[in-house]
Amino acid sequence: MKIKQFLKNNTIILIAVLCVLSFSIGYFGSMFAEKLEENQTKISAASDNEELIQPTTSIVLIRQYTKTDSVNIKQVEPTSEMIGKDIDYIISAYEGWEIGSFSKEKISLYKTIDSYPPGTFLVTSIISQEDGQEVLAVYEYDIDGVLSLKESFDTPVELLPESEIVKVREGIIVNNEDELSSLLENYAE
Repeated sequence: MKIKQFLKNNTIILIAVLCVLSFSIGYFGSMFAEKLEENQTKISAASDNEELIQPTTSIVLIRQYTKTDSVNIKQVEPTSEMIGKDIDYIISAYEGWEIGSFSKEKISLYKTIDSYPPGTFLVTSIISQEDGQEVLAVYEYDIDGVLSLKESFDTPVELLPESEIVKVREGIIVNNEDELSSLLENYAE
């Protein structure tokens, strides 16, 4: 009964919200489709024009990290194996990347990585293989957002204040070397 009354009293508002949602989905969906079609047209044109990779071709790799909404841009030179190859070679060599542009002057490739950028650290705990104690450990994210163990310490986690133990076990993200040093100094005291 209350739901019927709510719907009766708020029908106009609900219709307005649905209209706005429908318009937004249609508008942004069409913008995305147009951009995709534009990129495909450029790629097809490059393929039709027999654009080939030259020794002077600039290759720009753009990685966007979703956890920080940051971007890493790296410019590389083509390898000798790439010279004289076309867009099909780039598609197969850079699987998982999106092609933004392709010409003999410049190739831009995009990749979204659901992780943190290089230079970001994770402070957490691990079980020491030597004595089975839970100790502090620092992991580092690489350019592809993959974690690798940077260093583990002899500091038992149980010596930290209880609130810090919880944080360490959940994992603390640290944005740079200075923050990492400061945090580790605090734990050493």
